[in-house]
Amino acid sequence: MIIYNGDIDMACNFLGGRDFAASLGFRMIEDQRPWLYRDTDQNVQLGGYVTEYEYLSFVTVKGSGHMVPTDQPEAALVMFQMYLEKTW
Repeated sequence: MIIYNGDIDMACNFLGGRDFAASLGFRMIEDQRPWLYRDTDQNVQLGGYVTEYEYLSFVTVKGSGHMVPTDQPEAALVMFQMYLEKTW
C-alpha cells in the first residue's frame, strides 16, 4: 500500500498523511529517508522522502501540491515505478 502527499499541499498536507500512516499501527521498517531519481537530462533529483512500514510506504513528493502527477509528473511516474518494483 502507498500513501503519498506533495510537500507543499495545502489541502491535505504531508504532516497529516505522515501521522495517519503512523497511526495504522504497522511496524516501521525504515524511518524517513530521501528518495532520488534521474530526470530526463540524467541529473539526480531529490524526489522527496519515504518512510517504510511493514505493509505500507508513506511518500512525500518534493515541490508538489495536491495534484502530484500534474505538479511533478516525472517524479510521480518514478515514485510509482519504484513502489511497484520495490526499489526505494
